[in-house]
Amino acid sequence: MQILTINFGSSSVKVSVFSDLEELLSHTFVTTSDHHQIVRELPKFLAEKGYTKFKAIGHRIAHGGKLDSPKTIDEDVKN
Repeated sequence: MQILTINFGSSSVKVSVFSDLEELLSHTFVTTSDHHQIVRELPKFLAEKGYTKFKAIGHRIAHGGKLDSPKTIDEDVKN
């Protein structure tokens, strides 16, 4: 089972692939502002590395404000 994680920062996008809690791939794309370009290129990049199917995909979201710890995104968090 492979899991893809994506972490969008202000100037980079970090992508990791895990299998059984072992990190198989870690890559950081440096960007100034066009995260959309990286999203468009990501499937090809992963396929070239042999990663095409994932059991799960996780994305880190930094919200701030009243939320100060990890949360499951549910209706309370959305509101």
